[in-house]
Amino acid sequence: RELERNLGRLPLCLDMAAAYGITLAIETIPGDVGTPLANIRLALERDARSKVVLDTEFLGFYGQLEESVAADWLWADGAVHHIHLKDFGGRLVHGGQRRYLLPGEGGLDLQRFLAGVAERGYSGAFTIEATAIDEDGGLDEARLAQIAAVARELGS
Repeated sequence: RELERNLGRLPLCLDMAAAYGITLAIETIPGDVGTPLANIRLALERDARSKVVLDTEFLGFYGQLEESVAADWLWADGAVHHIHLKDFGGRLVHGGQRRYLLPGEGGLDLQRFLAGVAERGYSGAFTIEATAIDEDGGLDEARLAQIAAVARELGS
């Protein structure tokens, strides 16, 4: 709802981050206005110093995962700074809880996405967004082992 206001403050935020040696990156998150890619494009147009974090789940939610790889404007000047990698199964919340699906647990073609970003020359970092906390707040060791296995597989 406050996209235009926030875009107006973007240059100052980028200046402040730079003053401290920090890279400010804008994530492709859901919002009340536009779509993740449309909003990121507005940010890049407002200030070319903007960097982007692609979130595969949220791009999948909007049907923009393939579009993100195909968008020349997104890759032209190295705007993509980081990638949050998680799958999407049609819902962001299940039973009142946020869902974090590992690659392969949802319907996104993440292998195709990863091949596409590699073709784009992306060599930055990825974060596998996952949780290994059970309903009682304890550690789910089996889930943690699954997360580690996915990280090893993707790292090879």
